[in-house]
Amino acid sequence: MRRQAVTCLRGLWRAGTASQEVANQAGASSFALQGLLAQQERGLRTSVDAKDAKIAPLSAMPWSLQAARSATAEALAPAKVNNFTLNFGPQHPAAHGVLRLVLEMQGEIIMRADPHIGLLHRGTEKLLEYKTYLQGLPYFDRLDYVSMMCMEHSYVLAIEQLLNLSVPLRGQYIRVLFSEITRVLNHLLAITCHSMDVGALTPFLWAFEEREKLFEFYERVSGARMHAGYFRVGGVSQDLPIGLLRDVYDWARQFGLRLDEMEELLTGNRIWKERTV
Repeated sequence: MRRQAVTCLRGLWRAGTASQEVANQAGASSFALQGLLAQQERGLRTSVDAKDAKIAPLSAMPWSLQAARSATAEALAPAKVNNFTLNFGPQHPAAHGVLRLVLEMQGEIIMRADPHIGLLHRGTEKLLEYKTYLQGLPYFDRLDYVSMMCMEHSYVLAIEQLLNLSVPLRGQYIRVLFSEITRVLNHLLAITCHSMDVGALTPFLWAFEEREKLFEFYERVSGARMHAGYFRVGGVSQDLPIGLLRDVYDWARQFGLRLDEMEELLTGNRIWKERTV
């Protein structure tokens, strides 16, 4: 029994020694491979030979760059590229619910566009059948919500022509003044929203700063910042408050500098040209 125990212990000791030698050899091989891989990462043209861990020239291996270059030197068959169709709107941040375009696109270039219009009908004509001339005025602020007083102006001009009314000269000047302010509001929104849609956010913020100043003029004459309801058949609802004309003049003098800043940022911009011209 004692001999059997001693024999068993000797066998276990020999097996442990052999396992340690195998582990040492594996560790040495792993260390050598890691060193060769590090040399490869530093730009040396080497490859790892798993048998004797020697450095062999890269051109001698079947996966060398020379073999790859020779394989790709043949002329490739022309790839067939198809355009894709994109539906733009009407539920789109840049379409505002009034337009749908079926676009045929080649990358970012529009090759063909099929417009679908007529999505803005709100039944205004039917509603006005049951309203007086004065009650119908606020509907026109909403017809073009970025050209509010311009729409009011067209409405009252049509009624004045039907009724053969003459408007006092001061009333005409006031209406033209606020129609022009509204036109600037419209163009600031249109151009800078377009710039934002193609990736330029800064002009949009600059334009809205100027729009806030113009909305203040709206508020001072009508009490409302957007849907003013300021025009009337035969003139306007009330005269201009004291000091408003001076403030409009001061704003107009500095507005040219802000336009120059926006033009400097957009007109010569390479990305703006590529995506709009």
